Amino acid sequence: MGVATHLRVMMNRGLSAFVFCALLSGRELQCPAQTNDTWQTMDPRYQHASPKAVERWRDLKYGLRICWGQYNLWNIEASWPVLKMSNVRKQDYFDLYKQFNPVEFDAEKWMDLLNRGGLKFFTILTKHHDGFSMFNTQTRVKRRVNWMAAGGPSIEPCDLAYSIMDSPFHRDSIQELCEAAHRRGIAIDLYFSHCDWFDADFRGDPDHPLHDPAFSKQKEGDSIRFTRTKDTNYVYAISLNWPGQTLKLTQVRPRAGSVVRMLGLEQPLRWHLDPSDGLVIELPEELQSEAARSSKQAYVFKIAAP
Repeated sequence: MGVATHLRVMMNRGLSAFVFCALLSGRELQCPAQTNDTWQTMDPRYQHASPKAVERWRDLKYGLRICWGQYNLWNIEASWPVLKMSNVRKQDYFDLYKQFNPVEFDAEKWMDLLNRGGLKFFTILTKHHDGFSMFNTQTRVKRRVNWMAAGGPSIEPCDLAYSIMDSPFHRDSIQELCEAAHRRGIAIDLYFSHCDWFDADFRGDPDHPLHDPAFSKQKEGDSIRFTRTKDTNYVYAISLNWPGQTLKLTQVRPRAGSVVRMLGLEQPLRWHLDPSDGLVIELPEELQSEAARSSKQAYVFKIAAP
C-alpha cells in the first residue's frame, strides 16, 4: 500500500480528507533548473530568506499537503462549496464543528508514516476560509450569521473561538502534529487563511457568504487598512499613502489619555477628536519631507483601543 493510500485509509476512519502529495514512483521528478533568483531582487527593501534557508527549502523536495477540517465530514472541498449552498445547508455546514470528533487521530502514527515514506515536510491547513481553526486559537468570534432566521439571514451575537477546542474532540491537532514532526526532524508548513466566513465582522470580504460592500471594519477609504492585536488592546491603522499634515480616521477612537505612535518614530504623536473628522492625528513637520521617512510604502499607527 502506497504512502498516500495508507494515509487516506487512516484518515477515513471516522472522517474523510483530501490529501495531495508528490510520489516519486521509482522515478526522479524533473524540474526546470533555476538559473537565477529573481525573487531576491523584486523588492530589495524586503528582508528575504537567507540563501542558506532557501537552499534547505529546495533540498526538502518531497512532502505532503493535507487539507483536513470539518468539511471532511461531508467529503467536500475546503470551504468553497459553501458559496453555492442554500441557507439551510449553510447553517448545517457552519454547525459541523459540533460533530467533528476524529477519535482515532494519532499524530505520532501520521508522522511515523511520513517518516517511513521518506517525506521531508508536510503542509497542513490550520484554518481555511470557513473560519474553523484546527488549533487552540485565542481569538473569539463575537457575531455570527443565523442563516435560518425569520425573514432571511441575520447577524446575531455569540462568543465562540470556532475551533477544534469547541468540538467534541477538544484537542489541539496542529500542536500535536508539530510536536510529533519536531521529534522526527520533519519540516512544517502551516497554511492559515485570513478570510473568515463564520465571523460576521469579516463580511467586508468580497467572498464572504453574507458579503456587504458597505461594511468594513478592515479599511477606511481606499488607502487605510486596520488590524487589531489578539488581546484587543491595540488597533493598527496602516496608511498606504503618506497622509500629509494630519491623519483623519472615523472608525477608531483611542483610549482616553492614551498615546498614539507611528512605527519607526520614537516620539508619540499629538491627537484629538473632532466632531466632524473623528480622530485627527498630527504628523511632525520634519516627516513632510519624503527623504526623512523610514518607510516609502506604508505608514503604521499604533492606537490604544478603548
